[in-house]
Amino acid sequence: MTTKRFYLLCLPVLCGFLSSCSRPARARRYIEKSDQAYQQAKAHLSDGDMKKAKGLADRSLALAEKAASLVPEGPLHETIEKKTRTAGFLAGAFEDPVKAFLLWSDSILQGDMDMSLLLFDYRRLLTESCGDRLAPMSQEKKSQLEEMIARSVVRTISDYSELLANWKTTESKGSVTGEDAVVQCTIQALDRVREMRFWLHRGEGLWKVYDFTVGKDRVTEDFAAMMGRLDRDEDLVEFFRGKGLFEAFSQIKDATSMDVVYMRKPLIGRYVRAKEPLDATRKGAAEKIEAGALLKVIDQTVGSQGRKELVVRTTEPSISGAAVARVPEDSTVYEGSDENAVWGVFTSDIDSE
Repeated sequence: MTTKRFYLLCLPVLCGFLSSCSRPARARRYIEKSDQAYQQAKAHLSDGDMKKAKGLADRSLALAEKAASLVPEGPLHETIEKKTRTAGFLAGAFEDPVKAFLLWSDSILQGDMDMSLLLFDYRRLLTESCGDRLAPMSQEKKSQLEEMIARSVVRTISDYSELLANWKTTESKGSVTGEDAVVQCTIQALDRVREMRFWLHRGEGLWKVYDFTVGKDRVTEDFAAMMGRLDRDEDLVEFFRGKGLFEAFSQIKDATSMDVVYMRKPLIGRYVRAKEPLDATRKGAAEKIEAGALLKVIDQTVGSQGRKELVVRTTEPSISGAAVARVPEDSTVYEGSDENAVWGVFTSDIDSE
C-alpha cells in the first residue's frame, strides 16, 4: 500500500476525530454530563442526602460553565446559557433563598413537577396552618397526611400551571432571619404586573417555599381559615385523598362564602366554550376565536368596571402557540374539567387512588 493511499484511507477517521474535538462537540459533551449530574442531584434531594446533592449540583454548574465558555455565541450558546442558569439556581439553593425561589419558579415554567415539589415545604405549610390538629396524630398518620397534601398541591399546580407558566420574574430580593426568609419580587403574569412575596424555610440544608401571597392573602392564612371550618373528628387523610385544594375545600359547608383564594378562582384549569366570536392574540397578532370554540381558563379576574372576566386560551397542545383572550365570563359557557390534565408521572399515581 502506498503512503498516499494510506493517508486517503485514514482521512475520514482523522476528520471524524477532529470533528469530535471541535468546541461545539466538546460543549455538547459537557452539557450532557451536566444534565446527568443535575438529575443525580435531584435523586439525592428526594432521598434526603443533601451532602451528595450539593456536590452533584456544584458539579452540574461547573460542567455547564465549561460548556458555555467553549461556545460564546449563537443558538447553541443560548441553550447552554439556560441550562447554566438552572444549574446555578440548584447549586445556590442550599445557601441562597432567592436562588431557591428562582429554581422553584423555573421548575414550574419547565414543567418539572418533581423539582417543584422537592422545593415546596408542605410540612411547614401544615405546621403553620393547622399545627394544633397535628399534635395528637401518630407519626404514621402525619406521614399519610403529608403525602395527601403533596398530591393535592400537584393537582392544584396542574390547574394553575398555565398561569404560572406565563410568569416572568423581573426583579427579586430576599431578607433572611435565621432559617426563615422572605423573597419579594415583581412578576409579569399575562398582561399584568404583580408584586408578590414568598416565604421560605431552610430545613435539612435546602431552602424551600412554603407560603406566598395571592392578592393580599397568604396561602397559609387561607389554608388555616378553611381547616378551621372542619370538624375536629374529620379524617384529614381521606378529606384530601385524590383531590386538589379547591375540590377538597369545596366539601366544607358554605365554603364559597369565605373570601379565600381557593374559592375565588374556581374556574382556573377548567374548560369553557365561547358563546360568541372573541377577540384574541396569538404570538402578538390579533385573531378571532370562533363561537363554539373550546377554551381553557388560565385566570379568573374582576375587570375595572367590576365585571367578572376570564383569561382563556385555545386548546392546542403547545401553550406558547395558543391564542389568548381576556373576555367577560358571561360570554362563555362552562364545560367542566379534564381530570387527565395532571402533570407528569404523578398522573397514574393520583388516578389510581
